[in-house]
Amino acid sequence: MGESPPPVDRLPERLVIEFDRRAMEFAWVRIREATHQVRPVTIWTNHPFRRANDPLWTGHRLLAEADWVLNEAPDLALVPWLSAQTGPHTLLIQNLCGWPTHDAALWPQVDPSRYGFYGFARADPLTTLPDGEPANSRNIEIIRAAYRRLETLRGHAGPAAPRSAEPPGTPR
Repeated sequence: MGESPPPVDRLPERLVIEFDRRAMEFAWVRIREATHQVRPVTIWTNHPFRRANDPLWTGHRLLAEADWVLNEAPDLALVPWLSAQTGPHTLLIQNLCGWPTHDAALWPQVDPSRYGFYGFARADPLTTLPDGEPANSRNIEIIRAAYRRLETLRGHAGPAAPRSAEPPGTPR
């Protein structure tokens, strides 16, 4: 970056962000190259998006080039911003349940023709079934009802086809 480094405990935030962006860029390029050299695959990324217009993520090529991007944030206000950061072949997937701050009842606010849905439940360590915690049970029932309603609206079982389930440039 052409400057003498300041003491580690006094790094300006702009330098920390720039370093993190470059590190993610370097890792992303290597991951994408390595996977596509082996065979065409869908690359699904999962990141802790915390705020819109985050300088770490705004305009980052990883979001524009990844095949699927999972938004773990329970704040649906991030969806429009995040959608603007993704590329034309990127499927944005909204996590609706799994963490205590998620509320699966928000699913009608996510347009299923533009976004994918994701959810999980904490598993019982002995049975591997959902652990029976009331929040898990409530969210599972909400997600089950959501998928049934979507099946009815589409007139068939199964999820809608994502914008691109194959990496860009995959031969058809």
